[in-house]
Amino acid sequence: MFSILFLMNQTVTKISSIYKNIIEDINKGKYQVGSQLYSEKKLCEKYRVSRQTIRTVLDKLKYDGYILKSKGKRPLILSRHAYFKPKISSVKHQVINSGKVLTYKNLDYKFLNNQDNKNHFNLGEVLHFIKRIRFAEKKIMLISNAFISNRLVPEFNIDRFSIRDKRSTLVNTLIRKHKIDFKYNQQIILPISLNQKDSSILKLPSNTLAFSHTWFFYNSYNQLVLSDEEIYIEPIKIANIIHN
Repeated sequence: MFSILFLMNQTVTKISSIYKNIIEDINKGKYQVGSQLYSEKKLCEKYRVSRQTIRTVLDKLKYDGYILKSKGKRPLILSRHAYFKPKISSVKHQVINSGKVLTYKNLDYKFLNNQDNKNHFNLGEVLHFIKRIRFAEKKIMLISNAFISNRLVPEFNIDRFSIRDKRSTLVNTLIRKHKIDFKYNQQIILPISLNQKDSSILKLPSNTLAFSHTWFFYNSYNQLVLSDEEIYIEPIKIANIIHN
């Protein structure tokens, strides 16, 4: 019994040590935000531990918001901070995690001066506006209205945002291509009525009840970089998407 407890304690110590070492490497710039971490195999060789130990470390890094893990891909460095992690998982993410393939279509792109307080940007700030729809099994699943700060991401170009890539979320694009170091996000969930434009897209009556889930993503300097509202048409129970 003593030997088993000793081995368990050793493993926990190794996990903690490797976890802290990787965070130090991220903070020192060895791993840049938007770059990829070593593969599981290389991490096992570097730290001379089992793959299960490395997977436990990676799971903790993912939970704490440092990395993004995708099946078959090397982990992506998300942030130098432990605060960047969603408290609420959108239905979109549930669909992705279930293995269904999403398809995307850009409906509109504008370069505009902000005239609306509700998206949390300063009035008059220049923004990129992107309106998209996402399909699951040929059925429109949601409408997305996204705003990106031109002041913080002046080089953003809609032509570089490939909707053919399933991993090309706006957040991933800003991390990978523009090296934005996100610190935290805030989220708002509201019941809404569809406006005339969205009703027309979905071929539904105006004022149809819908569900709005808006994400506000902030950088290391607490500046709002991205506001992305996802509008779902079918009734959704909030309890189904809030983590316990």
